[in-house]
Amino acid sequence: MLHTADTIAAIASPPGPAARGVVRIGGPYMLATLEACFQPAEPAPLSAVMRPTVVSGALQTSSAFGVVPADLLLWPTDRSYTRQPLAELHTIGSPP
Repeated sequence: MLHTADTIAAIASPPGPAARGVVRIGGPYMLATLEACFQPAEPAPLSAVMRPTVVSGALQTSSAFGVVPADLLLWPTDRSYTRQPLAELHTIGSPP
C-alpha cells in the first residue's frame, strides 16, 4: 500500500541522450536521503538551508562512476507542488 507521507526518489528526465539527468526526491526523509549520497562543495549542512536554493557538489555512487559532479536544487519547506520538502539532483545526462 502506498502512503502519502513516504519519501520517494524518481528519475525526472526523459530517456535518451541529454546534457542533464535529473532525479527528484520528495518527502519527509528527503534530507536524510541526500546526506547519505550528496557531498556539498561548501561545508554547510543541508539542514541549514531555509529557502529554495542551488547547492553545487558531488553525488557518491556505488558504481564504476564513483563521484559524479551534481547540482542540488533544494526546496526545504512545504512550498512545493506536493506540499512536501523537495529536491532535484541535476547531473550528467544519459549517453547517446
